[in-house]
Amino acid sequence: KTAQQMTDIGYEEIFTRDFNGDSAISNFDAYSYLAGNPSLINRYADNIHNAVWHYLEIGLPDGLSADSFDEYKYLASNPSLINQYTDEITGEVIGAAKHYVETGFNAGLLADSFDEYSYLASNPSLINQYRDEITGEITGAARHFVETRFNQGLIEDDFDAWQYLAGHDDLITAFGNNTTQATKHYVINGFEEGRVLDGFDGTTYLDNYDDLMNAFAGDVGMAAQHYVNHGFAEGRVFTPLII
Repeated sequence: KTAQQMTDIGYEEIFTRDFNGDSAISNFDAYSYLAGNPSLINRYADNIHNAVWHYLEIGLPDGLSADSFDEYKYLASNPSLINQYTDEITGEVIGAAKHYVETGFNAGLLADSFDEYSYLASNPSLINQYRDEITGEITGAARHFVETRFNQGLIEDDFDAWQYLAGHDDLITAFGNNTTQATKHYVINGFEEGRVLDGFDGTTYLDNYDDLMNAFAGDVGMAAQHYVNHGFAEGRVFTPLII
């Protein structure tokens, strides 16, 4: 069928009549399809029927996903949209894919910038619930943020990966100054291992070295970064020096 024929008949009828019984087709949502394949948005957003035609004639044979767009991650990445596009009773997301297609994509909103590892590391009581014990993969943390955290005031990201690295020399050896890997390590391994988050004593580290105290003026956050980036390799310590 041509796109015009589909427009004239109505795509819901075509799905029901021509693909009867195929749930993968009958549950097709054109906005989710475009949101999951954003290179198509500017071509088909103004005529959603043509998006259906594209999926049937091109996307389906080529193996394009009909619904790879994660509405929860989109809302978690753009929290100002959460209350507008979630049901306040059930927490169900409604219309987020449509918003991305019609507005978000061309407004430059990110579809998935929400850091689930940082969210769990900042709220460690959630780790065992949303981390797969075997693979360490995170599932459902963005949904939790959208449905629960946003209106309950849980912290999105206050995990201090520099402090975590600085407190564990083996992690500096393994990850260097890669704070992303350090955060993932805490969620996947460190929490279960009982690793402390505040093992680095920045105050003592600065007290030990006049050059650092002068450089950082007592900023213990900068002290942790210096230890990870330079101090560990230089043999500096954050335990009191014996004079």
